[in-house]
Amino acid sequence: PDFVQCPDAHVESSRIEAMARWITIFLALRSAFAAVRTLPERIAVGECLDSEAGDVSLYRSKIVSSFPDPAVTAAEADVTSAALISVAYGNHFKVLTEELAKEQYVLTQCGATQPTDAEVDAVVSGTGYQRKHFTIPLQNVAAASTTLLSFLRRLGVEDRVAYADAYGVHGCWQKAISCGRTLEASWGNVTKMEEQLDSVEVAFMDCNSDCSNVRARSNAVHVPATKDSGNLHSAEYIKFLAAFFNLEELALGMFQDTVASYTGRQVSASAPVVAWIQWNGYYKRWELSQATYKLHLVTAAGGRNVDAAQLAQSVPSMAVEDAVAGNAGAGKTYYVPEGDDKWAAADALLSQMQDVDIVVDETYAPDPGAYNYDSFLATFNLTSQGTQKFLTGQKVLRVDRLYTSMGGLDWMESRIAYPDLAATGLARYVLGDASLAQSYWRNVALNEAAELVTMESCNQSLPTCDASYATPIGVTVEASKSIQSVPTLLLGLAWWAM
Repeated sequence: PDFVQCPDAHVESSRIEAMARWITIFLALRSAFAAVRTLPERIAVGECLDSEAGDVSLYRSKIVSSFPDPAVTAAEADVTSAALISVAYGNHFKVLTEELAKEQYVLTQCGATQPTDAEVDAVVSGTGYQRKHFTIPLQNVAAASTTLLSFLRRLGVEDRVAYADAYGVHGCWQKAISCGRTLEASWGNVTKMEEQLDSVEVAFMDCNSDCSNVRARSNAVHVPATKDSGNLHSAEYIKFLAAFFNLEELALGMFQDTVASYTGRQVSASAPVVAWIQWNGYYKRWELSQATYKLHLVTAAGGRNVDAAQLAQSVPSMAVEDAVAGNAGAGKTYYVPEGDDKWAAADALLSQMQDVDIVVDETYAPDPGAYNYDSFLATFNLTSQGTQKFLTGQKVLRVDRLYTSMGGLDWMESRIAYPDLAATGLARYVLGDASLAQSYWRNVALNEAAELVTMESCNQSLPTCDASYATPIGVTVEASKSIQSVPTLLLGLAWWAM
C-alpha cells in the first residue's frame, strides 16, 4: 500500500541527501586540508607499490655509512659527538633508530605489507626501544621548529608540509601561514596544537629534557639536528629525514656537495681575523662568542678566529662560561659585565680588538631593516674614526640580511641545514670575493641593507593552499625498474569520479 511505501521512499531519499552532504563535506575537507592521494592514486603515479609487483628489493640508494660519516669526522675532528641515529634496510621497509628518544621508526613502503616484529628484528634488534610504524613516502607532515622546516625545504618536499611555524622565513612557509596553516605554538592553544599534530602522518619534533613529549605521541619523530656542535655533524641529518620520503639518493648527493664546498678553502697565516660580538641586553653584558660552530664557520670561510683566551688576559673584568650550559663541546662565551659604567665596560673589550679585521655584530635588533652602521656605532659607543681594523677597513657584518615582518631570521631557520651557504657567504667578506653569494650576510659598514622576505617569493604550488597534489616521489627497485600500474590508474580515476 502507498502508505507503507512512502515512508521507505522518504527514508531512502534522506539517505541519499545525507550521503551527498557527506561527499560534499569530504571534498571540501580534501581541498581545505591539502589533496592527499589515495593508495590507488599513489600507485598510479608511481609512488607506491602495486600488489602485483610481488616480492621486490627496494631502495637502490641506501645510507650505508655510519653517523657521523667519516668525511664529517675528518673535517670536524675536534667535535665529540655520539652516534645518535642509524639506518637499516629490509626489502620493503627501513628501520631508523634514534638514541636520545630511544625509539625506532619502522618505515614501510606504501602498497607493501607492514613487517612483523620478527621481520624487523631480523634487520635490527628492538631491545630497549619503542617502535613506531609509518607508511612512506610521507604525504603530510608538521615540523615543530623552523630548523626542521629548512631540512624539508632542502629535500624539496615543501608541498608535503601541512603546518609551518609562525616564524617561518622562507616564502613558501609564509605562503602556507597565509593559508591558515600556522602550527600552534606549545605556549598557545595546546588543544589546537594537539589537533593539528594528530591530523598529520608525522610530527617532526625536538625532545624536551627526557624526550617524554616525543615518546608520548604515536606519530612523533625526534630529529636531533641541533644536538651536535659541528656544522657538518648537524647538516648530516638531512639523510635521516630523507629516509622518510625515499629521497636518500638526493640527500647523499647534496650532502657530498655540502662537505666539498664547506671544506674547500684553506686558511693562510695572513687571513683576516674575525670576532663575533654583541651587547646582550638580557644579561647586561658585552659578549665575545667563541661558540664552536662559529669558529668552524670562520675557518671554513678561510678566516682566522680571534684568540679570546689571550685577549681576556688584558681585560681583568672579563669572565668566561660555556656557550651552552653543561656542554663544553659547544664552545665558550667570553663577556664583560656592564657594571657601574656600561661604556667603560664596552671600551675594555673593544680596545683590545685593534687587530681584528672583521666583526660579526650579533646584537639583537627587533627590526633588522632599521639596523644600520649608525646603529652599530651607537650600540658599541664607537665612531667611524676609530682605529680598530674592522672600522678602518669597514667590515662590520650581520647575519640578518633575510628577515620577516615577524622578526624571524633566515640565519636562525636554515643555517644548520645549509652550512655551505653560511661559509660561502662569510667567505665573500673574508676573501674579498664579491662573486660569492651573500646568503645570510650583510656589511652594514658599506650600507648593505636587510631584505624583507615575503610569500611572493614562493613560486611553488602548495597543496595546503592550492588543493593540488604533492609532486610524486617515484618508487624504484634495485634493478631501476619503476613500479607503475595502468589498471590501477584507471581504478583511481574511477574512484575519484564517484
